[in-house]
Amino acid sequence: MNDVHEAGALRRQRRRRRRAVLTMTSVLLLLGGTLVYAVGNFPGIGRTAPTPSAGGCSPGRSSSGEALPAPDTVRVNVYNATSRQGLAGSLADSLRAQGFTVLTVGNDPRHRHLKGHGEIRYGAPGALAAQTAHVWMAGAHLVKDHRRDATIDVIAGKRFSGLRSPPPPPVLSGAAGPGRPASGC
Repeated sequence: MNDVHEAGALRRQRRRRRRAVLTMTSVLLLLGGTLVYAVGNFPGIGRTAPTPSAGGCSPGRSSSGEALPAPDTVRVNVYNATSRQGLAGSLADSLRAQGFTVLTVGNDPRHRHLKGHGEIRYGAPGALAAQTAHVWMAGAHLVKDHRRDATIDVIAGKRFSGLRSPPPPPVLSGAAGPGRPASGC
């Protein structure tokens, strides 16, 4: 009877060791996988930060690399799509201060109530003008409609808190010379 008891104790001991080895192996594999993921996906750990391409290196360029029009050439209608009084007027004043040509100020003619930051509505001729306005009104959705002119509508939504200042273009030293914008910008 004593041999049977000792044999059962040895089996239990082996099972515990196997379980401990399997558990430790699983934990080490999980930590190793996490480390590999971090090295591959986070700038500063193993991957360098992406360098801007010619199309995305400056707020003065569209995603396709075309030069965006200057704000003083963009004609804008400004609308309020919230219940806040005076929002369209203050947005129009801010846009004028940035150089935009403001045409109409009022409530949204579509009578919508936007919960987000807002919308920038444009037709095909105003696509670049809409991207110019989007530089200042981050978070607004670009909405293409069927208008035939280059005017755009900027509509403030419930989460709109103000225009942002566009970031300055990146500056390189060396090949482009100190203080000169990078090539393609």
